[in-house]
Amino acid sequence: MRECQGDHTHPYLFRPLGDGDLCHGCRTERAAEAAQGARGAARFGAAAVRAALRGS
Repeated sequence: MRECQGDHTHPYLFRPLGDGDLCHGCRTERAAEAAQGARGAARFGAAAVRAALRGS
């Protein structure tokens, strides 16, 4: 058993998968946040490419 390094009110022990420091809930939450950030970056990147192609 290992203590999760995520944001919990009380210490949360879990059985790690491999060498991980986060419980399933924290891993899932961080993956969702990363996916959301990637979608936002893709939108910004596409706008930057369009602006560069237009010569703005």
